[in-house]
Amino acid sequence: MPGLVTLVESLHKSEQPPLLDHAQRLPSGVACVALSPSATAAGAQLRSAGPYLGPYLSQVGHPVLFDVGMVVPDARAVPALSAADLLLWFVRPTREELLVLRHRLAECSQPEDVAVVLVGDTPYNESQVADGLGVEVLHTLSIDSRGAAAVNLGGDDRYLRRRVLARSCAELATRIAARATSTSSSAALRSADR
Repeated sequence: MPGLVTLVESLHKSEQPPLLDHAQRLPSGVACVALSPSATAAGAQLRSAGPYLGPYLSQVGHPVLFDVGMVVPDARAVPALSAADLLLWFVRPTREELLVLRHRLAECSQPEDVAVVLVGDTPYNESQVADGLGVEVLHTLSIDSRGAAAVNLGGDDRYLRRRVLARSCAELATRIAARATSTSSSAALRSADR
């Protein structure tokens, strides 16, 4: 079955394997290169991919959303994170989760462009989180359990478009795209200065 394991094997053998050859199609039609559902196995997969994955993803030629799930400060597992153009940390704004994120931000190597996406807006809001962590909050995703269930089950597009979650995700995508455009413009200016 295609996934990160087959991608890493291909990276060991070839310089640029086609990314979609290692993807599975989700019910929504989105291509996904899956990690193991086991945290231990996923960590091992990321460690073995570490030296290859960051440079590979930066040269794929199209945007890649790389969801690594729970990130632990294992130096062998995070090189792909520090190679990212934009690193987004998704977190519920609770005391416990924000404390864990504070430690991850301090312990894990980070790229230049880092932001937080809140999942819900209570008990802490965007400005409280940004001030407390010293990191920009890019967006707050709305909590919409019916919309999430419909996405997971491959619901009707008309129904999904009307959901608060869909509108919130569309706004996040717009902000990420704007950020990616400004990041690539800044990179072009930096290389022109050299």
